[in-house]
Amino acid sequence: LKTSVSLFTYMNKEVVQTLAVTWPKGIENVTTRLDSLRSSLNV
Repeated sequence: LKTSVSLFTYMNKEVVQTLAVTWPKGIENVTTRLDSLRSSLNV
């Protein structure tokens, strides 16, 4: 049980780190896409 719990927490750390890296980039991509869409609509 202890090994499975430690493995679970380790996987959780990996997932959190991956999200911490990819999530801001995803938001950045969405915002830039919205900006380009907004500028194209203005033109």
